[in-house]
Amino acid sequence: MGGGLHILPSGLSASGAAATSKTSTNSRVSTAAGYVSIATDIVSFPGPATVGNWLVTNQRVSIGGTPSVGQGSSGQATVPGPPPATVPMTIVSVDARASGS
Repeated sequence: MGGGLHILPSGLSASGAAATSKTSTNSRVSTAAGYVSIATDIVSFPGPATVGNWLVTNQRVSIGGTPSVGQGSSGQATVPGPPPATVPMTIVSVDARASGS
């Protein structure tokens, strides 16, 4: 059974900080809350140029040939600095009315 699809940047967390924005090329599939996240999205977090990307995405639901991001997806955020650090991105909220796997 599929889980909810990710929509809003604030539904992501990395090291306890919520994402502030999401840059996406998806302009095809949206819900009442916003556009569905896809594998090529770049996520920004507060702080000095902290960005995140997706490593594991949905296998069955794609948008324009690009896999979508859902409840079971995971990613990593890169925090710059000497040395740069990577922390896991966690999905904390999804759109309960849109689902896929």
